Amino acid sequence: MVRLAVNLDAMLGRIALRSRSSESALDDLVGAASLAELGGADAIALALRGQVAPEIRDALRCVRDAIATKLCLRVHDPEAAAAAIEVGPATLVIEARHFELFRESARARDISVFASGVADTDLVLLRDRGVDGIEVGRTEVEEDRSGFEAMADRANELGLAVAIDAAEADFDTIAGLVGIRAVSRIEVGAALVTRAILVGMARATTELRYLVNRSRSLEPRGRVSSAHPEPVPVAGSSASRERAWRS
Repeated sequence: MVRLAVNLDAMLGRIALRSRSSESALDDLVGAASLAELGGADAIALALRGQVAPEIRDALRCVRDAIATKLCLRVHDPEAAAAAIEVGPATLVIEARHFELFRESARARDISVFASGVADTDLVLLRDRGVDGIEVGRTEVEEDRSGFEAMADRANELGLAVAIDAAEADFDTIAGLVGIRAVSRIEVGAALVTRAILVGMARATTELRYLVNRSRSLEPRGRVSSAHPEPVPVAGSSASRERAWRS
């Protein structure tokens, strides 16, 4: 099964504004994360850059403690990586060139590490240094799909998981990407949040969970259209929680 990570960067950004509504923004973030989890998400993904403010660290800990699924943090520089490790996510996505700086501290916290920016990087070397998986952006996959598939197959042979960052992709694109058999995790964002405006976060996540599972059940590299997804009932507990959160 492909693990589904839901990106909620937009909600985290509201907290960074340090406005009077930051408390309600935190409630929205935690509520959305909880509802995505109830809808079938396997992880909540958030990105960090530069110096991470105390209120952002507190927000990340609140999300981590509120969900039963995993918190995945993507970092773009060493300063953000140090803050992310301090929070203690289940998974850290970090550029391969920065991995060595944080290998020991991540291991000490039992954090699974995925390396991004792996083009022209020796996968055997990454594995031997303790990387658990690699992540590639959706654009890179689309630019050279056959090349990505070959690299992903090689990574699997070496025992490395393969993830795709498709946070800006639409549902049809996501369906096509999970048809690549070597992919074990995909991160989604904008399309899911947009759908959630109409049907709620739990329902939108359930629909996407179905689409991902259905795409993977087809023949290799197959896909299924998201134009009219088969309705999947949302559990009563999540539906009631959604009503309470939105009220």
